[in-house]
Amino acid sequence: MREENELYVIIINFIKCFLILIIIGMLLPELVDKIIVFFILNHNEGSGSDFVYNMVNSRQFVLRFMYYFEMLLR
Repeated sequence: MREENELYVIIINFIKCFLILIIIGMLLPELVDKIIVFFILNHNEGSGSDFVYNMVNSRQFVLRFMYYFEMLLR
């Protein structure tokens, strides 16, 4: 009786782990992608907010970052 009960618990735990992997590995990334695409497509230019990539595209910002990083390594 005990071996059957342990086997039942193992099977239930395996199914739970499999469902968690499916949710975290397949459904959650799709949901996050849909949310990000929704916010990017509905972004108003006049809202007063800027995306982070506008700051990163600046060549001067990248050069300054490289300069400070090189100074840190010395």
